[in-house]
Amino acid sequence: MLRRGLHRAIGKADVKRAGNDISVITYGAMVHLALEAAQVLANEDIDVEVVDLRTLIPLERAIYGSVRKTSKAILLHEDNKTGGIGAEIAALLAEECFDYLDGPILRIAPPDTPVRSARRWKSIFIRRRAISSRGAEVGRVLKGVTRET
Repeated sequence: MLRRGLHRAIGKADVKRAGNDISVITYGAMVHLALEAAQVLANEDIDVEVVDLRTLIPLERAIYGSVRKTSKAILLHEDNKTGGIGAEIAALLAEECFDYLDGPILRIAPPDTPVRSARRWKSIFIRRRAISSRGAEVGRVLKGVTRET
């Protein structure tokens, strides 16, 4: 619950961390994971911009500006990869930012399986550490592309 007098606009994304090398577009609990990965990648001289969508409907079109600035996009979310919100955002980015992209739009998401409701199974499903290490691998691959262009 927000404190009295503090309001957040519906459909307004928030740049949690400004960067110039790659845009990570995410929401919810994955924002914290993206910020942690951005800090790790900063130590490797990769400047990550983290954009928190905050709401999915309406979807903030300001994400286009971030992707146009960095020319690279990673979509990080907890939903299934197939049919998840990342697929919809990837389609929008391909339609609106294709000429600005230096490479493919990458989606980092859990496997396409049902999520169990028990806390123990959710933590196994999400595999925060696995997603975080994948983000570091993506960053290492992009480092060469970023510095050579």
